[in-house]
Amino acid sequence: MTEGKYPIAHWRPLHFAWNRTLFACFGTDALAWHAAALVLHAACACLLFSLLRRVGVGIAGALAGSCVFAVLHAPLAAVAWISAASGPLVVFFVLLSGVCWQRYLESERSSARSAWYVAALLALVCAAASKEDCVLAGPLLFGLHVVRDGWRAVLRPRGLLRYTPFALFGAVYLAFVFDPAVWADRPGVGQYSFRFEMVPKAVTNLVVLFWPRHMTIGAAPRWMLFVGIALLLVIVGAARNGRERWQRVLYLGLAVALFGLLPVLPGPWESAAASRLGYPSAIGVGMIVAAFAQGALARRSTSLRVAALCAIAAGCALHALSVRSTIAWRFVDASSDYRALVDATLSCLDASESGSVLFVAPPVWNALDHERGALAFANGRGIDSERFELPLEEIDARLGALSSRAEVVVWEDDRWVRADASTLDHEMLRRAADANAVHGHAGSVPANWLRRP
Repeated sequence: MTEGKYPIAHWRPLHFAWNRTLFACFGTDALAWHAAALVLHAACACLLFSLLRRVGVGIAGALAGSCVFAVLHAPLAAVAWISAASGPLVVFFVLLSGVCWQRYLESERSSARSAWYVAALLALVCAAASKEDCVLAGPLLFGLHVVRDGWRAVLRPRGLLRYTPFALFGAVYLAFVFDPAVWADRPGVGQYSFRFEMVPKAVTNLVVLFWPRHMTIGAAPRWMLFVGIALLLVIVGAARNGRERWQRVLYLGLAVALFGLLPVLPGPWESAAASRLGYPSAIGVGMIVAAFAQGALARRSTSLRVAALCAIAAGCALHALSVRSTIAWRFVDASSDYRALVDATLSCLDASESGSVLFVAPPVWNALDHERGALAFANGRGIDSERFELPLEEIDARLGALSSRAEVVVWEDDRWVRADASTLDHEMLRRAADANAVHGHAGSVPANWLRRP
């Protein structure tokens, strides 16, 4: 951006500024980057707690919802991955916009009313500058208005007029900033359209989000779909008339949880929609838990209260244990491994006479693919990068063709070494192709081409 161009296809200047600031302060110290991501995630949890309190949820219910959001296993890959910080950033500003909007709705006779309105709009602009998931702010702000004043008050002309600046900004953002051509080469996204099979996947994903183990939608057993349908019926039954505040919050949580999946279900990420890409949906999950807790604690039955609190505590404990495999290990082993990988990669690139290197099957969860964006525009060195997926059955021919464009290296014995078709470890490549199913296409070997300017 300092050179007059954004280094990746998305328009995410705040994500860029976040990485640039962290690099200026900590360099490539992965521990500091992960700690900053954890602080940002904690800030999101605090904003959710504040928002829940503002909409009338009690302290116990708000604490339960924010705790579930904080430890929910599936979306926390957005916190664990350095280059996925755009997820927590956009959620932070969406929640901040929600808090400011709620304060605006509450301050009808306050001199600060206009200030809260402007603050909500500015927070939405910051969310749009973080990631495309800013569209979640629409149903959230509208839903908060419904929770407070009811449908009739919101749908009056005067009530709808409040949303005019937000709608105009959204139209400008979608028309001039969000470029569909960016996604044209990705299966299913360039032809973004509603398909009926998205409905059962979205319902299944509600259960996957609550599941305390990593599971893709494609691997979800059939019974999860029926549990998801039952969960929908329970939510509709519990919030049937929407007279009480917690019932409206329950509806809002369901809408946010489902709406947060819209950017991912039609695309190639549908098999992992309950991973880091489901981070915005975690807001809805927190709201659902908070509303159920509020409804249970409002009953006179002591056994119901105790059962609700025990269920929430058990769920938090299960997710917290699973989070250790998502977060904690990256603060220990992965930090040193990632730092060593980055240093070795940059050294290999600097030592190259041509200044152009193809890194085949990088280790650490294909870190060069997912962290290269952070490095490429955080270090200010202007490194160009491009991702390849090499079909395993064509690997020799493809590498032969690419070797004229760049030096080919593979990771062996904790370092990058030159390779050609005769020296490649095909068993290692096969394992890399199988592991690539998580982030790409199974049966293809991931590779990253880096070039010095």
